Amino acid sequence: MTNFLIKVDATFYARLDVPKDLQQHYGKKVLKKSLRTKDIREAKALLNLIIGEWKTDFQRVRGSWRQELFEAVQPLNDLIRYSPDQQAVEAAKTSLQAIQAQAKAKFGDTPEIPTDEWQREYQQSLTHKIRNPGKLVALPDNTTGPVSQIIEDIAQGRIVPKSDLFREQLRQKFSAFQSDHVEPKTHDMRLGALKEIAKYFQINKLPLDKAGVAAYLETIKTQALTTKKRKLAAGKLYFDFLRDENLVSENAINPFSGHKLREKQKDAARTKRQPFRPSHIEQLYNEAIDRNDLPLADCIMIDAYTGMRIEEVCQLKTTSIDEDLLIVDDAKTEAGIREIPIHPALKQRIQELCETSEDGFLIPSSAENKYGKRSDTISKRFATIKKALSFGPEHVFHSIRKTVATTLEHAGITESVAADILGHEKPTMTFGLYSGGSSLKQRQEAIGVLSYKFRQP
Repeated sequence: MTNFLIKVDATFYARLDVPKDLQQHYGKKVLKKSLRTKDIREAKALLNLIIGEWKTDFQRVRGSWRQELFEAVQPLNDLIRYSPDQQAVEAAKTSLQAIQAQAKAKFGDTPEIPTDEWQREYQQSLTHKIRNPGKLVALPDNTTGPVSQIIEDIAQGRIVPKSDLFREQLRQKFSAFQSDHVEPKTHDMRLGALKEIAKYFQINKLPLDKAGVAAYLETIKTQALTTKKRKLAAGKLYFDFLRDENLVSENAINPFSGHKLREKQKDAARTKRQPFRPSHIEQLYNEAIDRNDLPLADCIMIDAYTGMRIEEVCQLKTTSIDEDLLIVDDAKTEAGIREIPIHPALKQRIQELCETSEDGFLIPSSAENKYGKRSDTISKRFATIKKALSFGPEHVFHSIRKTVATTLEHAGITESVAADILGHEKPTMTFGLYSGGSSLKQRQEAIGVLSYKFRQP
């Protein structure tokens, strides 16, 4: 340590040689600072602090110039790659060359670590580029080699910082691809999750690796298990997109895979959806009637006799009635498109709804959300009445559908027939692939086992 300590007259000074690649930045070859003491023991104690600060600043400067260069050239590279304006492209190329020349003049051509160690890593880098021609690679934290070569790679866009894999333009391209393949709501949820993930990685300047994803998951550990799974799924899709874009190696392991998400068994049991008892459904129906909410009461009744999803009920039109059948032609899955026999106890109310419909729908809805869903306001009103009747989070509108499934099972209805009524995929090849489905008579008999005591509104 005393090698860094010098004495000028009677006062001790800290002294440190500036690495060659940083001399132009500091404007000097040696850093020197008075410790303002003549006591050797006090000087040695102060020396540790000063030398530590200088070495930390060396690391900061070496990292910051790369990041500054990335930020300067990225918009120019994006313009060159994507702009249809050839004049703007040529101007960007000129600016890029000027920035590259300025950086080379400022930082020179000095290896950033000792030559022997650099030589080994540089050879590995060359081997990687030969095996992966034309592919961009994420810049590792310990990038080595001649500074001029690193500057050229950055300027030409051949390497990108790991955190830059989340840049806005890439996410927009991912968004455009996804929008053609998924439902709008699913698309928006994925982009929202990706935006949150990107913000975390960019703020913390983390590399896109498994450790970084694990650190992100730690920040959302209190969120619901399904939420965490959804966000991980969005990340997995985005990393696959980066691989397709040749921004990461095709052999790279997806960092969003392999994470163990745990949920307390007690919490899982509490939130697992449970069926209502038939008497509970009657109570909910009566509460809706008492609140003068006839559309909600009708939704509850139709669902109780059909097992339909709430949005399927709200999408029923007067044209969805074919004699004694309800035709579901707007479902979330192919199996959901089906014909459900109208329960005898439901026929009169269905006829009244058809006769009084003002817009062609059986259930009037005050608003549609941006995804075309008609059930949102009714779902919220249902949540209000079920809470008023002291039902917890394990009971939702979908629980009525579970009641229907449970009643059918208890009555000995075969799973194949129940699946045709509820709109489920059939689990076996025989019924799922080769069968044309259950007969109308079988479905009518099955629907007939459903029984409630709904009072007249």
